[in-house]
Amino acid sequence: MLKNKKPHLPPGIVDVPGPLGIPIFGNLFQLGAEPYLSFCKWAERFGDVVRIKLGSRTVIVLNGTRAIHQALIKQSIVFSGRPNLSGFLSAIEINGGSVAFSSYDESWKIHRRIAENAVRYFTSGKQSVHVEHHVTHEAKELIKFVMKGKERVIMDPSKLLKLSVSNVMAGMIFQERHNLDHEDVRGIVNELERVIDSIGGSNKADFLPWLGVLVPSLKKDYQTFTTQLRDILTVHIDKHLENYESGMDTDILYYLMTLAENLDPKQKAELNLTDERIQQEIREEIDEVVGRGRLPCITDRGNLPLTEAFLAEVSRHASVVATTVPHSTINDTVLGGGYNYFIPKDVVVMVNLYSIHHDPKMWDEPEKFDPRRFLSEDGAKLDTDKVNSLMRFGAGRRKCVGIEIAQMELFLFFTIIIHQCFLKNVEGQELSLQRKGSLLVMHPLKYEMEMTQR
Repeated sequence: MLKNKKPHLPPGIVDVPGPLGIPIFGNLFQLGAEPYLSFCKWAERFGDVVRIKLGSRTVIVLNGTRAIHQALIKQSIVFSGRPNLSGFLSAIEINGGSVAFSSYDESWKIHRRIAENAVRYFTSGKQSVHVEHHVTHEAKELIKFVMKGKERVIMDPSKLLKLSVSNVMAGMIFQERHNLDHEDVRGIVNELERVIDSIGGSNKADFLPWLGVLVPSLKKDYQTFTTQLRDILTVHIDKHLENYESGMDTDILYYLMTLAENLDPKQKAELNLTDERIQQEIREEIDEVVGRGRLPCITDRGNLPLTEAFLAEVSRHASVVATTVPHSTINDTVLGGGYNYFIPKDVVVMVNLYSIHHDPKMWDEPEKFDPRRFLSEDGAKLDTDKVNSLMRFGAGRRKCVGIEIAQMELFLFFTIIIHQCFLKNVEGQELSLQRKGSLLVMHPLKYEMEMTQR
């Protein structure tokens, strides 16, 4: 328990409350198939901040806007660490470092700043046109690949969308794209899926170290996936290193090299569409604003309130990233904001973003899918305050570096597909808004859809 680490707490400072567990395993078996829901239930009983034990590790779970904002925004530095989970350590060892998984220090700050500068360079000003070009071209290629000259097809969109988005990123980072059935693209997506499934804090060997000895594959599988992904990417990196000339900025990787050139020596050293009526209303809105003579573009954002409200509701309801990649505290701290909970150094911190997106205090009937909750009362304007209250990309110093790229891709892929095609449920298929996944990422249940060219 936390009090065993710090028996003499100052007046007014208390231990974080939480449920009882069982010896050795703690609360592992109480998480269930949907841990984010278990976190919400414990929050109802113990409050927004809950202490649990996962095997040998004490874990602090943050729920709700107030607690998460206090930790990730107001006390962002102390909560910006990364725990020494085996998956994180393997990624650092295999790749020689990692912006995503390294702990907070001077080297991490430099690398993070370089990454942010590179992404910002390609998503702002005149350079944003290149991002739009990549996404628009890929959306058109996706439709062409799926339809293959037919008027109507039935397809499973999940894998194809991942392949298409991966092509966008490959184009921006390496200036390369492949057909959607190319083995390189499929290889990258397959390895990324395996890596993501392994890093979300759901690997029991992270919390039961002896399990990694009894079942070595729990650690070995992740190392294998990470190595295979590194080997695929190394081919492109080596090619860029060979062809690089000072000042190049034609893709993200070349621009990263240019930024690295300008570091001083010290820095270098530290270095589901379930309602067809909504779909039709969105299509009519896009047709009215865009017309049929061109494709939707980034500058249409701000003129398509229902479309943007729909995308915001998809993000809220799906909560694809249910909990963030685990954080840790880099010092002993007291969680402020009226909580006054003592939290020691190096404690694993899990941030339950699902609890924000499904909080009945914030959202009326949170389990209901209703895009109009993000519109003004007359339905004419997007309620930007509500949209900004979402934390779909995390918050604070560890928020996703690629927010702008992700938002541009989501908007362009969706609007271009709706502009060019009709999407319909397959006859006899029962759709569900239920999800499956691990602590980190959730996926929709497997489904197919009918896609018809307009």
